[in-house]
Amino acid sequence: MPTARSLVRMACAGLVVVGVGSGCGKRGSPETAPTAGADVEPGSRPAIPVVGAPVPRPSLPAGWVEYTHPEGVFTVHTPGRPRLKDRSRPGTLRNPPPGVSPWTIHAVDGKELYVEMEVNVVPFDQAAQLRADLKRQSDETRRNNPGDKFVDRNVTWAGRPAEETEHYYDVRDPASKSGTARRLRVGRDLWVGGTAYSFRIEGTEANRPTAGERAAFFDSFVLGK
Repeated sequence: MPTARSLVRMACAGLVVVGVGSGCGKRGSPETAPTAGADVEPGSRPAIPVVGAPVPRPSLPAGWVEYTHPEGVFTVHTPGRPRLKDRSRPGTLRNPPPGVSPWTIHAVDGKELYVEMEVNVVPFDQAAQLRADLKRQSDETRRNNPGDKFVDRNVTWAGRPAEETEHYYDVRDPASKSGTARRLRVGRDLWVGGTAYSFRIEGTEANRPTAGERAAFFDSFVLGK
């Protein structure tokens, strides 16, 4: 099973979207397009659902790429080519053997924006308990960081219920007069059966992700077939 340290990010690492539309042109563009998707009932074990209906997607911003996960479990627009993070536990996400809980984390660490896409697979009968545990850990994290600001929302992502949080927190910044800078992390969590998708986009105070960039990232997300 994925470690609490890996999965807790899905409950307390910042997540949110300004859900005012989708699509994006240049950096900061307000142009948007709607998101849609057909619901798929989760199975008892298959980690990745089959999605038949096409989803209207935002246009690809200049300098961004369309990225498909190596196992084809999702496709999304990103500001650069993602790389697999060392803390991943690669495995067969689509049909993991009994007792095996793989997860992968791909990220783009750019000069202005950081994006991360995490997929975790757990046995379906353990998903509810794990979600409850993560909620408790999230609450504890928030209590221990009273200076952080969180804005939570329940939204629809790819036609399914999802959770969003906008997380403002301070990081060290020697160039700042105060010695710190306020960072913004925006993300979404989606559970489909025993599979959790945790995506986030973030930037420093001077390079916070714009509404257009958030839409280009989140609204381009399509589950694999």
